[in-house]
Amino acid sequence: MSAIEKPSLKSRFFQPGNLIKVALAFLLIVFVFSKTDFVALYALRNQVITGWVLLAFGLFFLMAVLKAFQYHLFLKQDIRYFQMLYIVVVQNVVSNFVATGAGIASYFALSRIEQGVKLSRSGVAFLLTKVADVIAIWIFLLVSSVLVWKQIISLQGFVIGLLFVLGIAILLVILSILLRQKFSTQLRRWVEKLKLANLKYVRLSLDVLDEVVAQDEIFSLRLLGLATMYSLIYLLVTMWWFFANVRSFDVQIGMIAVVFVNVFIQLLSNIPIQAFGGLGVNESTSLYLYQFFYTGQQELASALIGIRILFYLMNLATLLYLPFHRLLASRQIKDV
Repeated sequence: MSAIEKPSLKSRFFQPGNLIKVALAFLLIVFVFSKTDFVALYALRNQVITGWVLLAFGLFFLMAVLKAFQYHLFLKQDIRYFQMLYIVVVQNVVSNFVATGAGIASYFALSRIEQGVKLSRSGVAFLLTKVADVIAIWIFLLVSSVLVWKQIISLQGFVIGLLFVLGIAILLVILSILLRQKFSTQLRRWVEKLKLANLKYVRLSLDVLDEVVAQDEIFSLRLLGLATMYSLIYLLVTMWWFFANVRSFDVQIGMIAVVFVNVFIQLLSNIPIQAFGGLGVNESTSLYLYQFFYTGQQELASALIGIRILFYLMNLATLLYLPFHRLLASRQIKDV
């Protein structure tokens, strides 16, 4: 294979890791169907509330707009906002119809090939955005778990442990910015001792970390703070989107319960272990966690299937932005 040749999408999809994700997705969605009342599922079409559906569609596109703003915060010198929105839309669609890892790969590929952004710089933007997302998730998990603490007695130990682990991870990132080169050098030594230096993603992560610590200390902390503010706004909109999805099928679950459950969905979405936008994983996780707040499991299972269908329709709807972007780009070229 020449240096410029890339594996085809088909070859990427049929890698063992992706096949495992697909198998897991289908096993879990079969589990969800086993909990579903098919009579209730058929009748679900009569329960759809149009106003909530329209709100969910609007919030879904707003989420893409906000995420593009967040990436643009780091890449504004290299890429225009509407080009960043194009990349985010493609990344979301690929992640939600194929796999999370494929969506991440599309982000790097489009940033590099179409916009000429260095891999290290797009990697910094991606890494710091994800760190900001984790900080926002940690805050939402802390607040929501406090509000539902008495209802999640059997989960309390797990939640405390999760808050601790995420807190340590966040602290390590902040230390990497404050201690800078010393932290990066020490981490490389540990990676070499553990014989992890030959792993592709480990090397890429270390290169991105070097790029982060090479920046001005105040500059990096300021950007992380701004990114966290964007992530908090983004996550707030996301929670309203989840709530609108639930209410679209007239399922009466409170907002705080929706926030608590979907903090875990957000955590899972940041881990590249999913296929087809978390198919099966999100539904089975939701079924398990909502049982602490809602007793109608069959009704909920039917609604989750309806929400999944809406989710794919929303992704298809965002593709309408792509021809608009092409038209906008062609006009900019003519103006030049």
